[in-house]
Amino acid sequence: MKKISITIFALVWVLMSFNVVCGQEISIDSIDVEITTTENFLSIVETYSIDVDSSEILSFWVQDDPISLNILIDGVTTNYNTALPSSSNKYFCNISDLNVTTDTNIQVLYLLDEDTSEFEKILQYNTSFISISFDGAEIYKGSNFYFGNSLTVALQKLPQGETVTVESIPMWVYGVIVILIIFLLVSFLFRSKKQKTTKSKESVGGSVELLSTKKALLMEVLKDIEKKHRANEISDNTYHKLKDKYKQEAVEAMRQLDDMESKVR
Repeated sequence: MKKISITIFALVWVLMSFNVVCGQEISIDSIDVEITTTENFLSIVETYSIDVDSSEILSFWVQDDPISLNILIDGVTTNYNTALPSSSNKYFCNISDLNVTTDTNIQVLYLLDEDTSEFEKILQYNTSFISISFDGAEIYKGSNFYFGNSLTVALQKLPQGETVTVESIPMWVYGVIVILIIFLLVSFLFRSKKQKTTKSKESVGGSVELLSTKKALLMEVLKDIEKKHRANEISDNTYHKLKDKYKQEAVEAMRQLDDMESKVR
């Protein structure tokens, strides 16, 4: 049982640290997308603010069949290659000979058919923030996106002052949920086996150990949520939702633990 507890705690620690220690060589601080209606087309200007450690290739995903696609690095047109098959909509440019830093201005410019009704994007890197404006009005903003996330935004002006706002749940939260599910499954299997091979009191003792481990796990999760909130890594809304959820589970675990311990006595 001790081995199971240690393994669960180790997995939780790894998943909580995932978004810190397992990042890509490139991450995007922000993407600002400006969409403007012209006479026959939609003009798209994507401006990237990047955080780069070391990389030779920059990758971009552009919807449909863009017209007059240009990739500018500090205002200079950069050659690019198209991924095969071309239907993948991916474009790559070699930056090994360029001094790309966090201050480098990167823009992707292209035209779309004037009848395009939705703007689409599949993210090639972890991205902190995205904003999209249509004919000068902000229609979308979101934060905390991960590699492979996709978004689709209707190209229509919202009432003045309104913006579609989205905040992705951080990856470590999904990891914690998965670990809790695994923990509950292991608990069920352990208890079932214990009931078949030990006396009733031994089974209760095993349940006490499991509940103690669960309580400790939930308390660690609550501490981590508190730290991330103080560091402004999660919003107030996400913080309160997660805190209420895991606090309720911790209280329930402690109640069950008290019941079990009284039976052992």
